[in-house]
Formats: sequence, C-alpha cells, structure tokens
Amino acid sequence: MFDDDDDDTTVFTSGMTVDNISSTMNAILASVYQWLIDNGLSLNVAKSKCMLINSKRNSPSSHHITFNGSSIEQVETFTLLGIIMATICTEDPISTV
Repeated sequence: MFDDDDDDTTVFTSGMTVDNISSTMNAILASVYQWLIDNGLSLNVAKSKCMLINSKRNSPSSHHITFNGSSIEQVETFTLLGIIMATICTEDPISTV
C-alpha cells in the first residue's frame, strides 16, 4: 500500500515472518525503482527509512531492506502525518499526537 504526501511516499506491507516481510518489501521496492527509472525520477536513499512494527516484545526486529543495492536505514520510531509510530505495538500505540 502506498501513501503519497507531496514528494514523500510511505510503503506498507505485512506478513507472518520478518523474512517474509523483508522479501515482500524488497520486491515492492524493486518495482518502485523500475517505475522511477521509467519516469525519469529518483529516490534519495539517504533520506529513506524503514521500520518493522511488531506486537511481540521479544520478536526479531532486525530486517534488511534495500533499494537498488543500497541499504535503507532501520529506525525504531517514525513520525507519519504528525503521529509518532514505534516498532512495538502496545495497548496504547500512539504516544504523542
């Protein structure tokens, strides 16, 4: 799923395992890369971030997401449309609005 805000784009995916999510996201980003090339556009990987949101505190939170061979930085929190999102979902997932 894509959420486009001016020149910012957010890509969401889900899966049962971290490996499944990573594989799906890497495939999606490969398609995004091809679309950008076809349309004469580019993506600043240095400004790109990725985050795995999980409901289990002891689950692996590490994943390897790349864009055209460059690793995308993994973060533990991210602000999306003014809402701070965190890697672990709790009973109160929104800490600040």
